[in-house]
Amino acid sequence: MIQEIKNTSHIAHAASLGQKSCVLDIETDTRYYRTSHFKNVRLADTARELIWTPEKESDEYDLLIALSESLSPYDTVLTFSGTGFDIPHLGRKYHAYRLSDPLLSMHHDDLYYILREYNAVLPSRRHRLTDYLSLFDECGSLEGDAQKALFISQIMNLSCLKEGKFHAKILEFSSPETDSLKADFEDPAKADSGNPPSEGVLSVLLLPDLPISFRTSCSDGAFRLEPGPEIGTLLLRIRASGGSFQMFHSDFENYDYLPGEGYAVHRSLTAYVSSDRKRKASRDNCYTPVPCGTILNGDEKTLVKFSRSAIEFLLTKPS
Repeated sequence: MIQEIKNTSHIAHAASLGQKSCVLDIETDTRYYRTSHFKNVRLADTARELIWTPEKESDEYDLLIALSESLSPYDTVLTFSGTGFDIPHLGRKYHAYRLSDPLLSMHHDDLYYILREYNAVLPSRRHRLTDYLSLFDECGSLEGDAQKALFISQIMNLSCLKEGKFHAKILEFSSPETDSLKADFEDPAKADSGNPPSEGVLSVLLLPDLPISFRTSCSDGAFRLEPGPEIGTLLLRIRASGGSFQMFHSDFENYDYLPGEGYAVHRSLTAYVSSDRKRKASRDNCYTPVPCGTILNGDEKTLVKFSRSAIEFLLTKPS
């Protein structure tokens, strides 16, 4: 059995793994565990990658023992599509050799399912490993699926947007009623507070706590998300209409839409509204109007809260 150790520091800056997390990938000649033989087993973290390549069938036992020892420092293992193959296949191998399966006591995250949560704001709607890699301009010299999965794990940085862990600055508010109203980076509210324009597009620069160094874009309704002018930033464009912006609510099942008023209201406030004046809210109409001045002249906290609602709306875009 050959054990090879490779340095993964060239992709460590890109990985979104904790110190006690690793990426696991196995390759076998067949999928049935009783007749399969390992071609290689790879275990990678942000510092190194271990590769075991059995030379003969009897090496499998030693490989499983070595893998157990190497997994001991970790509490979380990541795979790409490992739920259907890697994890259960290894479990059956451990059982066949009457060895304790170390994966049973570890938390398992499958990137194949985790990353699907963010596919709505990614240019590619497919879920293959190669499709996720195509979102990056430079993938480095990646060898094997373990390193590739380690690299694309940075797509999980998009969780910053969903959780509101980002800074936001107004770049400009372009309105057909006036010239483009540009805002200074240090003072993101240089619009006319007395009589803000009723129509236009607000451009907001998003600076996530974790870098977004891959292509992401999405457009739906009044919102558009696209790469920002600087590496690691995003640009959120928000359309205003009728003197207000639309602030969507992700828990639309708790809202009723009032056609007469043209917006949604929480059900705690519509209990006494007649049934012919309301209907169950849906993703596309569960919003309340926010006056332009509230956003254009508000503080960063208000801007982040509003931008977060727009991101949540885009993340639920139907396939």
